[in-house]
Amino acid sequence: MGVALGTGAPIRLRREICLWDKCLAPHWEPMGDSLVKLVELAEASEEYREVAEGFNRTTPGYCILQIQRVQNPVLWVSYCWQRHWMEEKNPPGELNERLLYHGTWPENQRSIQEIGLRITCRNVGIYGQGLYFAVEAARSADYAKPDAHGHRFVFQVRVLTGQFTQGKQDMVLPPEKPGGGGRYDSVVNVVSRPSIFVTFFDELSYPEYLITFRGTRPTPN
Repeated sequence: MGVALGTGAPIRLRREICLWDKCLAPHWEPMGDSLVKLVELAEASEEYREVAEGFNRTTPGYCILQIQRVQNPVLWVSYCWQRHWMEEKNPPGELNERLLYHGTWPENQRSIQEIGLRITCRNVGIYGQGLYFAVEAARSADYAKPDAHGHRFVFQVRVLTGQFTQGKQDMVLPPEKPGGGGRYDSVVNVVSRPSIFVTFFDELSYPEYLITFRGTRPTPN
């Protein structure tokens, strides 16, 4: 409901939401009346195998219990818009999006599904006060505290890393690029071969899969 200019009479407004590039993922299951939906992947599916292979590549000693696809249209559409914006502002050919990992405690995994990884939950770390993501699942698994049943939780996350630079402990935002051009999109632990990425803005990540697993990392001999 709105108000007509000049007369002050109430009018009914019709609001339409245009989804850029129809970016609701076509392989998602119907949402029905749900705002957020977790879909357990079949172990025989190609989707399951791809996620499991990425996780298992660096996590010997862990056993995957289940992999669930997180379907959250509000978060996904916001993420798609941010991805489009980053592709427009950065040079052609820039690797703007990466698949990374984020380990979490049992009590936090539900809120991540519902509202995403928010800067209000930022960590104080040696590369900046932001959200931390790892290239290797094993590093994120170290931060996944087990629940009462020994189950642990890591998200495979789409992250807009864009153009990055070296992170520092006191950073609360990415630094400005030399010679102008705005700020970097993220910071890292080692610029030449990053294994940790840190972002500082909401909606630059989408928690696409929740991996539930158990076990501990083997002790080196």
